[in-house]
Amino acid sequence: MAEQDPDELVKKAQKKLDPGFFKSIFTDGGERVEKAIKYYKEAAEIYKINREWIKAGDCFIEIAKLKEGLNEDQTESYKEAILCYNKGGAKDKYENLTNKIVNIYVKNGEFINAGELTFEKANTILENTDLKGDKAKLKEILEIYDQALDFYQMDKNSSENRTNKIKEAKADLISLNGITEELAWAKSIYEDLGKHYQKSKAGKIFSTDYFAKVVFLYLAYEDCVTAKAFLNKYYGEDKALNGSDVAYFLENLIRCMENNGEDIKDEDLETEDKVMNFDVACQLYKAKINFNKKIWDNWKITIVGIIGKKIEKLRKDKQKEEDEDDFK
Repeated sequence: MAEQDPDELVKKAQKKLDPGFFKSIFTDGGERVEKAIKYYKEAAEIYKINREWIKAGDCFIEIAKLKEGLNEDQTESYKEAILCYNKGGAKDKYENLTNKIVNIYVKNGEFINAGELTFEKANTILENTDLKGDKAKLKEILEIYDQALDFYQMDKNSSENRTNKIKEAKADLISLNGITEELAWAKSIYEDLGKHYQKSKAGKIFSTDYFAKVVFLYLAYEDCVTAKAFLNKYYGEDKALNGSDVAYFLENLIRCMENNGEDIKDEDLETEDKVMNFDVACQLYKAKINFNKKIWDNWKITIVGIIGKKIEKLRKDKQKEEDEDDFK
């Protein structure tokens, strides 16, 4: 059977809604609107198959409007439209419609749903935006995270895991983009998350990584002395951290920074030249990680890259200083 033309299906739907339609509603029990909804739905599915996302989204909007006229729940149709507009790159339509549904949820007292959709909106904008140097967009996304957090906190049944999910996403955005005035907050969130997951047996495996994140941030944006102090502090609070692969990596990064990025002779290393530097520290850490474990993730890659540039600058500054001394 040949596929129907979705444009023709839309015309059929519109034909059902010709002048005089609203008078007929009261005589045919809404049969014509149901038929129009059916045509729009069929058209939307074909548009989706053809990857004509904007047209599909527009069909779902029409369906939602008709359902509203029948006093039926229209949020599912709006949500379908959101997905289509997002896939089609229609940013304005996506954001305006998302805001509309959030308002519906809030009006109905469905604060958890409002929080989920707002959080999803922030992540979608983040995925589709080049944030390099765009402080205004960064601020906008952070504010949307805060709005999602407010919605969660307005519902007494909202779980701590939901709020933690948003706090972590916000802390990640702050730390990956080096938003200086917010870094202290991000570090406190990672520490709080580490302590939170320590409370449950199943969550203890995550606590180590959150404590490590704090130390990574001190190395990336502050100094190795403070980083070392916090690493030792967390050794006392988290037994699993002491002796772990990530702790060994952090210790080596601290050593590299303490030595101004210059090579360190190390008898304990199993490498040929027995030298420790930033590149070797990274290689050793990667080698220790089981390939199917997502430990060397995007967050660490970015932050370790910042640490690497900092160590390289220390090395160059030290070399320059030595060259100047030799010249004298």
